[in-house]
Amino acid sequence: MLKGEHRGHESNTLAGFCDSRHLTNQGTFHFELRVLEGSRDIVVDPRNERVKLYGLTPSDFKKKPVLADLLTPTESPREYSKVIVYAHPGDDEEWREASFHKEGMIRGFFSNHVNADIWAYYLNPERATEGGVDDHEQIVESILCGQKTDILPALPGGYTTMVANPVNASEIVSVLGEVFSEYPTPLKVPVIENSIRSGASHFRLVRDSAGRLVSVAAAELDRVRKTAEISDCATAPSNRGKSLMTFLLSQLERDVLGKYGIEDLYSLVRSGEPAINKAFRKRGFEYFGRLINNCRMPRGWESMNIWCKPCGPAFGV
Repeated sequence: MLKGEHRGHESNTLAGFCDSRHLTNQGTFHFELRVLEGSRDIVVDPRNERVKLYGLTPSDFKKKPVLADLLTPTESPREYSKVIVYAHPGDDEEWREASFHKEGMIRGFFSNHVNADIWAYYLNPERATEGGVDDHEQIVESILCGQKTDILPALPGGYTTMVANPVNASEIVSVLGEVFSEYPTPLKVPVIENSIRSGASHFRLVRDSAGRLVSVAAAELDRVRKTAEISDCATAPSNRGKSLMTFLLSQLERDVLGKYGIEDLYSLVRSGEPAINKAFRKRGFEYFGRLINNCRMPRGWESMNIWCKPCGPAFGV
């Protein structure tokens, strides 16, 4: 991501920051906002009509005009309808007084294995209403009723795995496009190429006995906080039911720990899809809540389950 800090007079609205200086190849705007304790990351995501803020406190919204403006009602609709704060633990009463709702937690999201509480503020009440909530709850309950395991499956005969290179970007986009008719981030070859080449993402692939790419998953690396988000998980419909994703998850865990020293993993998983949620449970991930109508997926707005796993010597793993 491109990072930048607005110089000179600080704008009182997000529009003052959303320009070409802060545009990323993911179609989001990423910048740093100065606060009393230093600076904090802000991501404006027009595609998913949301704003994500990291490390802020309830008092920051009172002190910084640009933050206060985020929550101020307007006569015309905003470009975003959800504000999400990844906050250090604590201040629960203050967040609720500010009309934020706690949707979950990401274990070890901040440096030194500090958890992040996820607080959400909705400017549109309709977005705060989760469709299919009973089905989503039933999926989680049925998965959690089973014993947590740490399965290490083997690949079918003739199947192989590899770490992706930039030249594999076209194949990756093809598999993701086959599985997802709509996606939260741009499914474009240059975007995937750059993500791999820059080291922002670490992709793992599985090929069948004919050499065709049939399954893919990635770890989005946060080298500052020493965390990784498992994302871009897809298996071609013709190859489902072979535990390929469970295998890929096991390999990504090993890769990010061994190569990057990252011990805290998490993933935001489609709440209406039992199979992918089961894959994370099979690898010993734990459930920590659900982000309501969090992003655009094939069914429109979709809620995402939070799954986390600590790895490495610090956790005796």
